[in-house]
Amino acid sequence: MSITRGRGRPYALHPLLASAPVPESKRDAAVEPGDAGDELNAAERSRAAADSLPEPLVLGEDDAPSSGSSVVRGGLWSLMARGVPQIQVLAVSIAAARFLGPEGLGRQAFIAFTAVSAVRILTGGLGPALIRFIGEGRGQRREDVVRGLIRWGWRIQLLGAVFGGGALLLPALFGSEPTGAWVLAAVAAALAVMHSVPSSVLVALQRWREASIAGLVTGIVAVPATIAVLALGGGITGMFAVEAAVALGNLAWTAWFARRAMGPAAVAVSPVLERRGEVLGFTGLTTVGVVLELVVWRRSELFILERVASDTQIALYAISFAGLMALVRLAEAIPGVTMSTASAMAGAGEYEGIRSGYGRAMRLLFLGSLPLTATSLALGPEALRLVYGDAYGQAAPILLILLFFLPLIPTVTVSYALLLALGKVRVYLIVLAVAAVVDIGVALILIPPLGAIGAALANSAAQLAGAIPIVVYTARQVGSVTWEAGALVRAALASAGAGGLAWAGLNAIGGPVGLVVAAMVAGVAFAGLAVVLRIIPAGDATWLADLGSRRLGPWFARACRLAAARG
Repeated sequence: MSITRGRGRPYALHPLLASAPVPESKRDAAVEPGDAGDELNAAERSRAAADSLPEPLVLGEDDAPSSGSSVVRGGLWSLMARGVPQIQVLAVSIAAARFLGPEGLGRQAFIAFTAVSAVRILTGGLGPALIRFIGEGRGQRREDVVRGLIRWGWRIQLLGAVFGGGALLLPALFGSEPTGAWVLAAVAAALAVMHSVPSSVLVALQRWREASIAGLVTGIVAVPATIAVLALGGGITGMFAVEAAVALGNLAWTAWFARRAMGPAAVAVSPVLERRGEVLGFTGLTTVGVVLELVVWRRSELFILERVASDTQIALYAISFAGLMALVRLAEAIPGVTMSTASAMAGAGEYEGIRSGYGRAMRLLFLGSLPLTATSLALGPEALRLVYGDAYGQAAPILLILLFFLPLIPTVTVSYALLLALGKVRVYLIVLAVAAVVDIGVALILIPPLGAIGAALANSAAQLAGAIPIVVYTARQVGSVTWEAGALVRAALASAGAGGLAWAGLNAIGGPVGLVVAAMVAGVAFAGLAVVLRIIPAGDATWLADLGSRRLGPWFARACRLAAARG
């Protein structure tokens, strides 16, 4: 079954989802000097290090737009770029909870969420558009198109930064406290909007390391700086001062990386953006999707909580959602990589079948999320109480509600990225619109009497209403997907067993030591049950073993084969 768009033009997807292996020549061509995981020899490394002048962006025949190794390498860097900052956010959240108390943390969380929402709305449409159309231009060897898109993106996002920053100044002008925090949040948001352009350029060019490194380094600096500010009594305003400084550093550093990656122009850039209508249409539709995503997938319930509940209820919901997002963000490394490589392959005309590969991606995501969910359900409430303090003990039931549907979320992120790369956005938007109505309706009914628990129930109801139709629709577009239900059931049993043993160990020992021991018990128990129950489908185990042996060593391949179902 072919996948088509518009007048029957087929789209291909990245090799991680493709059933056909990537030719060795293409796999080698995608390895560039300086990329994480490249295999340059010593002489080539010396030459690359000594080459101080940037070269023009060359999109010749030997420049493969994507490859299996490129996608995996990109996924690892994207995983770091998302997972490490989430750990940093948790560290800052814990410090803020201790220094500010529930009321102060609730106020800080609301200001931060408002700023993040503004940035998401103003960048969530243009960013994917730049990734997709720069990727296609790269695949078509059209440097003039690539540079024209970048110039257009800077102009649009400059206007977005002015609008977003101005909008966030309004609460300060109308007397919302603390005034300084709102002003600094506006500055940080405006800089973050501008940052989306060079970041999208680097992702589209598959410069995964450059797209990730600035945020990783500035985040490492920001965590101790924020904790020091809080310890010195800087409060909420001091936190946003650090945030604004970090945003400025990210923008300057990433823009320099993007300029260096492009190099000097080798062609004249047309002042008129090619395919203007298609780019604007894609940006508009994706922006609508971002707004709906904020309602369904992000903690939009905070806006209702802010009107009808206390700042303490906001804090309880915020830290519970932060715990969920620490897990979810790990699964969101794939979509950006999917978008850029899929679009590049579409532009290059590489039309490989993807049915078996998409099924593999879905199966492995389920297999990975099931033990994570079971262990989080067993240990999450006690972990939250230990790190945040007894004042936040009421967040335990909120966290359990939010964690229940965790296995669905990573499959939706991949399905959405796939639909976005194929240009099939409208059905996704319709499903999200229905889920958003569910979220708002349930929130309006349950939040006034139940507070943060009602917010968690509303969020879970909306995720369930949105996730199942999206996964089903994507599977129908791809074709027949083999789910290997037997293996998934065995994985669920292994996960439940590991989670049950972890819970028993935690209750037997208790405290921080009990939490650490229980986590170790969960890991060992799941590994043993995975081998006994053979939870990995045979074909997927072979694929994992081949991929992992090149990146992680032969031990990983042996582990995959031990847990493989008998074929």
